[in-house]
Amino acid sequence: MKVLGRDLSPEFTHFWADAQDELDITESDISCGSRVVFGDQSIEDFGGNNPGWMELPDHDLAYHVAHEVAHKLLRKRGYPRIGRGTMYGPESSEARVGGDLEELVVHIPLDQLLDEYGLSSKVIVERMFNGAMEGILGSPVPEYGTPWFFTWAIRYAELSRMLSPGQMLEIDFIFKEKSSNVVSLGKELLQVLGGFSSWSPSITKEAMIACRDILGLAVDGRVLVVDGYDGTFA
Repeated sequence: MKVLGRDLSPEFTHFWADAQDELDITESDISCGSRVVFGDQSIEDFGGNNPGWMELPDHDLAYHVAHEVAHKLLRKRGYPRIGRGTMYGPESSEARVGGDLEELVVHIPLDQLLDEYGLSSKVIVERMFNGAMEGILGSPVPEYGTPWFFTWAIRYAELSRMLSPGQMLEIDFIFKEKSSNVVSLGKELLQVLGGFSSWSPSITKEAMIACRDILGLAVDGRVLVVDGYDGTFA
């Protein structure tokens, strides 16, 4: 298989062979870099020019494409998503925090799935580390209890899960210098997530609700957890 003229690794081909029958997307959607797979990072959104992810080395490119496909696969399998009350628009702080929370939780079963195929994201993680270092150092400390504060705490938890111990040691030091309260809340989220040993759709929903409630975002329907099977929300 290819994406925008580049060969995808055998690991991706194996993953696609197992996943394709469950999905509405096609091999052609992947190979042409379509929006139905890559969203706002598609070739259409770059005016026909190659998106930035095409600069990734082979193994990371395969991981990136598989990651995008896996999000759609988990939706098909009934994994939960985040919603919000009607008074909160798509550009609201609630929408941003909700999206961050969804990724934090759903990335756990997603990464477990991709790990089964030996897909590697070494360069992507290195870029994540460098971007986080630059972003944290260059940003003002978020006010306690604001949406930006919650975003930082979620980001801390996500980095803790993804980075190597050495990388996280550096990040942890900077976070603590900026805001010990962010670190405390991030670690609380990690503790909740660490209490789950398997990641079926129903358990992932339970974990998402628990994290949402720790952040206090259930009030006024700010962040809703939507069941992936029947569309009901909590």
